[in-house]
Amino acid sequence: MLASSDRKEIEAALPTYTKIDAATASEITLAAYPSRLDAARLQKVADLMLEYKYINNPIDVASVIATSAGG
Repeated sequence: MLASSDRKEIEAALPTYTKIDAATASEITLAAYPSRLDAARLQKVADLMLEYKYINNPIDVASVIATSAGG
């Protein structure tokens, strides 16, 4: 995937599609996103949402994550 493999291409594209100038684009830190979901990490978010009353009932995150046929 180009967005994760070629920083120069990203730096060149940012000023075209955003209000970020080329100098700033060359300095920013690009985020990395995992390609797989981690149920344990997501469960912590769901638990905090319950604790801080953003949701009313607990969520079992593992039960709502779809898995691919390959694993």
